[in-house]
Amino acid sequence: MKKVLSVLLAITMLFTTMAAVSTEAFAAVPKTSITKLAPYKRQIKVFVKKNSKVSGYQIKYSTNKKFKSAKTKTLKGSSKTMARLMKLGHKKTYYFKVRTYKKSGKKTKYSKWSKVKKTTTNNKMDERYNKLIKEIYNAAKSGKATD
Repeated sequence: MKKVLSVLLAITMLFTTMAAVSTEAFAAVPKTSITKLAPYKRQIKVFVKKNSKVSGYQIKYSTNKKFKSAKTKTLKGSSKTMARLMKLGHKKTYYFKVRTYKKSGKKTKYSKWSKVKKTTTNNKMDERYNKLIKEIYNAAKSGKATD
């Protein structure tokens, strides 16, 4: 009976030490933030503050402040800190937040989400198109026809 108890005690101590080691690897995943949001037409570039101690970043975005029906874009690797989100709505307000993640084996640990930032998509047209519209307007105003 004593041998069984000592074996159980040894196994318990072994698992306790292994659990302590595995939680140390995930002790704290550093938090990050959004440094810049650059809207252009129906797309937005999201820039994230770089952190070399993480495995990647997750960017969550939505048209709703409370992130209902939100989409998530994952940036794999700590060196990639910019995401281009395309095919967004015209003149719509989007809300963004970001978090880091760290992988160790099959386990993934996430940081807390950053503060929410918002921006609105632009409805800018090409300069060439604007120039053409101005030419047509000026020609119509002066009474001349254009080809």
